[in-house]
Amino acid sequence: MFLFSVTATAKKDVEGVNAGQQAEFIVYIDYKDQQGAIQLCKFYLANAGFGQVIIDKMKEAHGDFIKNSVSSAHRSNIEAAQSDGYFVQLFEQ
Repeated sequence: MFLFSVTATAKKDVEGVNAGQQAEFIVYIDYKDQQGAIQLCKFYLANAGFGQVIIDKMKEAHGDFIKNSVSSAHRSNIEAAQSDGYFVQLFEQ
């Protein structure tokens, strides 16, 4: 499981983000290979209408980290990613 902090630019008006505007995301990718997870992160954001993806931070989360260090708010997102393979969340400031 990889967790990404990402900045991406909207290609068109999407969910309260205007075309050309940057938005921040937290992306959860349940994939074993780091390079593959990076490509999947960019792919899912492109499918959501965002381009110019910049990965600001990346963390590999192992089982112990998920069980012991993650807040309950993130745990549900991680469970969704484990079930579906990924989860994309628009970062709320």
